[in-house]
Amino acid sequence: SGINVNKLSVKSSKSIKYINADMIRLDAFPWDIVEKKKGVYDYKVPDAAVSWARKNELNILGIIQYAPSWANGRYFKTPDSVPGCGIPDLENFSTNYNKLRTYPPLNPEDFGKYASEIAKRYPDIMYWQIWNEPNNPIFWPSGPNAEEYAKLLKAGYYGVKDGNPKAQVVLGGISLNDFKYLRKLYEAETKYYFDKMAIHLYNPLMSPKEYLANEINDLHKLMDVYDDGKKEIWLTEIGWYTGAGAGSVAEEQQAQNMQELYDIVRANKYVGAVFWHTLMDCDVKRDASNPEHNYGIFKGNLEPKKAAKVMRGVLLTK
Repeated sequence: SGINVNKLSVKSSKSIKYINADMIRLDAFPWDIVEKKKGVYDYKVPDAAVSWARKNELNILGIIQYAPSWANGRYFKTPDSVPGCGIPDLENFSTNYNKLRTYPPLNPEDFGKYASEIAKRYPDIMYWQIWNEPNNPIFWPSGPNAEEYAKLLKAGYYGVKDGNPKAQVVLGGISLNDFKYLRKLYEAETKYYFDKMAIHLYNPLMSPKEYLANEINDLHKLMDVYDDGKKEIWLTEIGWYTGAGAGSVAEEQQAQNMQELYDIVRANKYVGAVFWHTLMDCDVKRDASNPEHNYGIFKGNLEPKKAAKVMRGVLLTK
């Protein structure tokens, strides 16, 4: 079982050891940062992240996403460093950078080539996720389009397998049970281009026991219709946020939801992995009313919330 990690440091590695997670989902391979100029690769960011993970004996689910300006035709300059707490400010697109990089590439083959280079460079990373929430307009601002994503997925799949034939390809973490989008994906014959189904089943207003098992089983039924039911379902993001925003929960409720989540997925034969979102609250200008700043199971100073203790208890007894 794993966790989405938004900040890599000596302190955060201690927090991950504390909860006993063995896998992290990592957005440390952004195409627009590594290949700012076509054909010129700068691996500083991913190299540092991968060596940090290796040092801490953590397996990685790497997300291959975003697009450089030259690839998606949008005019933006990738900054040398992105301020903040490792959580993109999606509500208020600072200088529009976070928004413009999420437009998909005009030519999926460019993306496939990048996927191949990145999979080849890190042969010990066995799981690569192609984009994030492609059915969510925040991550596909030209308007979510299953046929377009199908082309990107196919190019990414062939790229990853070319770079490392042993690596597995994970679908891009579909936001909620968007069956209309998933049906269109299947109708575009995509089942051959991913090894793990991935879904983000957030529901801030319900506890897991009120909805989660049904949602997972409904998804599996849909997969079965397309003769794809043998694949594992991965929850590559799920979480409940504390703080003061609408839909926030008390720390006790977050902890209880964590326990219910694990009880449900452990009893469900279709689920292969779950990644809580996210490790820590924002530690730079945290806004208590911004959900994205408060999903952590640790506070910004890495003091554990009650949910961290639950996760430790669950993962130490696995």
